[in-house]
Amino acid sequence: MTARPVVAVHEIGDWDESADVVVVGSGAAALVAGVMAADGGARVIALEKAAETGGTTRKSGGNAWVPDDHRTHPLGLADTRESALHYLARTSRPQSYSPHSPFLGLPEWEYDGICLFLGEGAAAFADLAEKGALATVPLPDIPNFYSAVDDVVHGRTLAPCTPGGDPGDGPELIRQLTGALEQRGGRIELEHRVVSVVADGERVVGVLAETPRGRRAVHAARAVIFGSGGFTHNADLRRSYLRGPVFGGCAAATNEGDFVAIAQSLGADLRNMAESWNTPIQLERAVAGDPALTGTFSVVGDSVLCVNRYGRRTMNEKTVYNEATGPMLEFDGARCEYPNMLMFAIFDQANYDGFRGTPFDGGALPAIGDDDSHVIRGDTLEQLAGRIDERLARLATATGGLRLDAGFTGQLAATVERFNGFARQGRDDDFRRGETEVERYLYRLVANAITLGTDAQLGSGATNQAASFGPGKAGWVEPAVTGNPTMAPLAADGPYYSVILAAGMLDTKGGPRVDAHSRVLTVGGNPIPGLYAVGNCAASPSGKAYWGGGGTLGPIITYAWRAGKHAATASPVASA
Repeated sequence: MTARPVVAVHEIGDWDESADVVVVGSGAAALVAGVMAADGGARVIALEKAAETGGTTRKSGGNAWVPDDHRTHPLGLADTRESALHYLARTSRPQSYSPHSPFLGLPEWEYDGICLFLGEGAAAFADLAEKGALATVPLPDIPNFYSAVDDVVHGRTLAPCTPGGDPGDGPELIRQLTGALEQRGGRIELEHRVVSVVADGERVVGVLAETPRGRRAVHAARAVIFGSGGFTHNADLRRSYLRGPVFGGCAAATNEGDFVAIAQSLGADLRNMAESWNTPIQLERAVAGDPALTGTFSVVGDSVLCVNRYGRRTMNEKTVYNEATGPMLEFDGARCEYPNMLMFAIFDQANYDGFRGTPFDGGALPAIGDDDSHVIRGDTLEQLAGRIDERLARLATATGGLRLDAGFTGQLAATVERFNGFARQGRDDDFRRGETEVERYLYRLVANAITLGTDAQLGSGATNQAASFGPGKAGWVEPAVTGNPTMAPLAADGPYYSVILAAGMLDTKGGPRVDAHSRVLTVGGNPIPGLYAVGNCAASPSGKAYWGGGGTLGPIITYAWRAGKHAATASPVASA
């Protein structure tokens, strides 16, 4: 049978297997939906495309951003749903935010989505904890990403809690949820790529999956719930929907947008397809298709700056990662180019030695003994420029032939001199680096993460351990730098180093619009019977915003929690 997004039930013959609820994927969204469906008495099978569970969640820090969580109240962190609502609306759609309009200036579906998250997010996490499915612990000192426009500066991030009581990471979150699903009778089948849904008239009644042993038809008596991730690794979909030169991302390699064609074939209403959860990434690792690629969430260190192909700074290097890609996507109509498409992080020996192996830069400054082939070295700025240009020549087919401007070396020297002056005075007059709460916090967090283990041991777990305490708490070390701690002058003499950065993402955030139970909606606004979508394969109501650390998983888990409960109660259909 030729693969098609939708196959009629009469075409498949006998079913190979049957369940009440078939979940597609095994990241946080899929597993939470599966756990809640199984908890409601449904027989659940999860079909995972990869050879291991966890999807993008396994690669993540595992944090979840949840406003008004009851555990933060005893810590003196005042939070209200009303203040959070205006924060979410203003940051999602700043161009249309209107505090006195019925939906605060948002499209109605987005307003309803964030209200649902605010109304039930804390309850969802409390319920999962009570059921023994997911234990979390607050990280109260992590600032919200747009704290300058928020009534509440910090206190909304939760981390998965290890059996020992410490903050955990993505693998810990997946361990807990997988165990909870299996304890409720659910199971996960690996290497099952769902290529089609099976429909009986308008109702989705199952899926077809490609496996190493051939195609399998799996019946879903109550519902199919897609939690299969976005389209990060589908170059055609990226070109079709995303704005500007995005070179991929750190989502699981299996996130290829398989659900997009299925949803389109069923008449689903696709929304927010142009947006993604953004982060700079290392160009060379992205071009090579490195499955272990993670985001450069921070250009770490102090004696470091970023310049474009003209040798000019065009960004605040410490701005939060979702916003750091913005300058990289700016288009110059006069030159007909993206002048900042590639940004070159320039740093000195002290910065390299002092910040190697942190868990925040995705290995841009690799730990001693790790692969450092992406790090370019020069004894002088002039030599460094020549070697950067040599590297660009080898990457020309991936970048449209971009090379350094002829005046790069001279402009770079002037840029470094200007930057050094800002560092000495403790104030960045060009880009206000280090002035926001989150920028200062992340710099301190990098310094403290380094103290938690050797270079080889640092990872996302260390990130959350460092984030579990903050200024004023026992063990917190304030960097011994006066003025602006995020800036220090580059050394007068080399060697100097560079890493090539480009726009990337954690994953995309577009997909079909869903209702309050995560049922997929048609263009006419009607639920498609038997079909649900959760996680990054569904349209996120967050617009362009990334609200805080864990701003992906907080809403995703909330919506999946509701979806699983609702799917367990759906009217069944026979497998005949």
